Amino acid sequence: MKGRRQEKVGTLIKNYCSSLFVSRIDDPRLRGLTVTRCLVSADLRSAKVFYSILGGEEERETAKAALKKAVSFVRSNLGKDLGLRSTPQLTFIYDKNPGYAQKVLELLAENRKDPIASESQAQDPTTDDVPLSEETP
Repeated sequence: MKGRRQEKVGTLIKNYCSSLFVSRIDDPRLRGLTVTRCLVSADLRSAKVFYSILGGEEERETAKAALKKAVSFVRSNLGKDLGLRSTPQLTFIYDKNPGYAQKVLELLAENRKDPIASESQAQDPTTDDVPLSEETP
């Protein structure tokens, strides 16, 4: 069970990393990077920072390498600016969920555009294929 403090610190780290990547880190390999969430351990000594990036596999790999080099810079600035008792060890993990979420959003948008086609594809469970004029034994 997650504690309130874990959630609060996770949100602080997520927001801080997001703003840090936009304002202070000028690495072209990290353009289009979005911090999606942050999970903090119960003792607040480690944090998993999930990110997504625009592009394909090549962009993911270059971003991974850039984050590996930037982790100490991010952690030191995090400790200075947030004033936590102990600065958590950061682990950056590529988040696969935004791609899945985008696919779901596209399917929902497609369904909204053509509701008649989607209704005709779905079968009405209250109707049968049996004609009403015939009596069944």
